[in-house]
Amino acid sequence: MEFLKRVNNYALYLLIFSITFEKWDPLNTAGSLSVAFIVSIIYILSWIPFLKTNLNLFIFRKYTSLLVLFIITGLLSTSLRPEHLIDISQAYNFRVLLLIFLMLLITNHLYNKPELIKIAFNIYLLSIIVMFILFTLGIGVTFFQGRVLIFKENPNIIGIKAIMALIVVLGRLFSGPFSTKKLFNPFNLVIPASITLILASGSRGAFLSIFIGFILILAFKKMTPLKKISIFVIGIFLSGLLYNIVLQSNELLQKRLENSLESGDIGRNELWEGAFEIFQKHPIIGVGFTDIFPEMYKHTGHFLYPHNIFLYVLVTTGVIGFLFYILFIYRVFLGLYNSYKVTRNVTYLILFFMIVINLMKVGGGINMMLFWFFFALLLSSALVVNNPVSKNNSIKVH
Repeated sequence: MEFLKRVNNYALYLLIFSITFEKWDPLNTAGSLSVAFIVSIIYILSWIPFLKTNLNLFIFRKYTSLLVLFIITGLLSTSLRPEHLIDISQAYNFRVLLLIFLMLLITNHLYNKPELIKIAFNIYLLSIIVMFILFTLGIGVTFFQGRVLIFKENPNIIGIKAIMALIVVLGRLFSGPFSTKKLFNPFNLVIPASITLILASGSRGAFLSIFIGFILILAFKKMTPLKKISIFVIGIFLSGLLYNIVLQSNELLQKRLENSLESGDIGRNELWEGAFEIFQKHPIIGVGFTDIFPEMYKHTGHFLYPHNIFLYVLVTTGVIGFLFYILFIYRVFLGLYNSYKVTRNVTYLILFFMIVINLMKVGGGINMMLFWFFFALLLSSALVVNNPVSKNNSIKVH
């Protein structure tokens, strides 16, 4: 059994590392057999010996069940509008259901073994450093309209992955008392690596998130008002300096930011307006998982997602599915806030805000392993504090 536990742990490590390269498809199977998908199946199989003993029903009832109800709502809506249904797996959105199941497994895994949470973060940070090395060497790198793609990964997603890693490292630097030891942590290499990837991606959201993340970390940091003001002033000065340097050296990012400021259009306005129009016509249970693209084309002229997770949920499952999904989000936030009151570690709360902010502007975010992985990390970290495992491996509900 110990051997199987080690296999389960190493499968988790491999899965976390592969998330950064989620689009990598060396077999050229049009994404159906990406490395991340193959590793996901390996991880699920490694769980089989532990399904009976290690899966906690409390986690399913409080969190995952809400997402299952969201999927059921989408299934009902899709069954009422089957015109574009080609495969039965589309009716219940198989990929999202698989990702929800993965989230449940990872949450349970880290909850049962809290010592793995830090290891999980470190592996993710390592994967970002590896991505930076690959970018520097030009391995798997292509460019589209001046923006970098690594193993065909969308530039905006590269920016999001980099900013999440940057927040983790900054959170570690600013949490707890300061020490010179923190400055020499090898994972601090993530800072220049992430900033480089963000600039190469040309992602406006990720670039601005650097400053938002710094402000949030400082706002929640427990210190004397004088010290906080001093650091804030220095931070504003350095941020302004970085901002000017970047705009002078990165013409693409400069043009994208200027366009947003001048026109008020961040490249998604038309999609958001079209999605809201669809929701207004189908407010109760939406248009289902298979009608979203035809409906978006009718209203926007594009076969695209709304580029906003909440609009996606409203369009596909209406108000009913939206209530299930938003309750899940609320419970995650509440758990993180309660754990913050105990630990005073703000990193997890800031990561949560970054997830939500980016889900509000990225296309197809619900299908991305990255976000479900971070939900698992955040959930497990909150549960470990709020509902510690007792000796008989059941949750003590406080």
